[in-house]
Amino acid sequence: MRQLIFILILMVPIASNAEHQTDNHFSKENCEEIFKGVQFLLSEADKHWEALNENPEGSKKFIEDATRVQWLADVAGNYSTVYQTFCKEN
Repeated sequence: MRQLIFILILMVPIASNAEHQTDNHFSKENCEEIFKGVQFLLSEADKHWEALNENPEGSKKFIEDATRVQWLADVAGNYSTVYQTFCKEN
């Protein structure tokens, strides 16, 4: 019983602090910039994806474009996660 009371006493500040955490979103302007950034990254990835068809598989240019597509898609995915987390209500 003592342990339960001790745990509840420790949880009260955490719970009261959590209910006051409402300002966890970015401004509308920041969210628009993030969205534009994701669009740009995906359009660049598309350009490099199209360039893959112009070069033989395994060539230096093909590998560079494939690596660039992967990097751009990863970065766009990371920014998309940030957008969904902090901008979905804006």
